[in-house]
Amino acid sequence: GALFIRSDEWAYPYTGPTAFVNEDASIQFRMRHDRDAGTHRMISQPGVLTHDLNQPWPLQEHRLLFEKRGLTLTISVDGEVQDTMTMAGKVDINKWRSAPLRFLANHQDPSKQRIGVTLQHIELRGDFKLD
Repeated sequence: GALFIRSDEWAYPYTGPTAFVNEDASIQFRMRHDRDAGTHRMISQPGVLTHDLNQPWPLQEHRLLFEKRGLTLTISVDGEVQDTMTMAGKVDINKWRSAPLRFLANHQDPSKQRIGVTLQHIELRGDFKLD
């Protein structure tokens, strides 16, 4: 399910900062959905949000950090970097500049990609902010 989505695009490649929790308790973080290349998105190892890979749900309480600095994306869980990648190129900020930041549901249809978690102490770090 979606942790957050910020995109004005209603069709692929859904450019903008986005994070999902997958069924295997891995995390996907992206600035654009690249199907196979993985040039602007990354997925952490399974189980980073649980302590038992045989029972990934319910999720445990964790402190997540999604960071973008220049072309570098980083996912941290409980203060430990889980994954980092350098994007192949910049993303077009105009594809998400005016879009609202949506939490816990799809940016087009709030009844889709829902996830039953509670978010607290939300902070965006890096160069997500727009001047």
